[in-house]
Amino acid sequence: MLGNKVRGSDDVAFLRDAVGGDLLACFTQSAPVRALEQGRPFGIEDLEPENRSALAAVQAAVDATVRDWDRFVTQMHAIHVRNARAWANDATGVDLTDQIDPTFRYPTADTEAAVPPARTASADSQPVTALTA
Repeated sequence: MLGNKVRGSDDVAFLRDAVGGDLLACFTQSAPVRALEQGRPFGIEDLEPENRSALAAVQAAVDATVRDWDRFVTQMHAIHVRNARAWANDATGVDLTDQIDPTFRYPTADTEAAVPPARTASADSQPVTALTA
C-alpha cells in the first residue's frame, strides 16, 4: 500500500490505522510531479528527498518480489477474456480470445536469475516527460 499526496504525520497515522503494516511508503505533494503533469520535464534528482526515498522503497519491494509467471499468465488470460467478452469483441467484430496462446509460458524459476532487476535512476538519467496524445 502506498500513500499518495501525504501532507504530514497525521496523514501517515491515518493510513497506518487504516492499513497497518501494509503501508510500504508515502509520497508527498511534489512540485516536480506537478510539473510533469503540466508537460514540463524533470529529472529524478529534482524529486524531493522523501519522495526519492519512497520511490527507492517501492523499487526494493518490486525487485524482491518472487515472480509467479504461471499465475501472471493465468491472470492476464482472464483479464483478456473478460474484456474481449465485455466489449472488445463487439468493438472489433472478431473474437479476440483467439489471440491467446495457451502454450505460452514466461521463464521458470530456473531462468529467472537471468532476468535483470529494474534499472535504477541516476543523476545522469534522461528527464521524465509527460505522455501526450
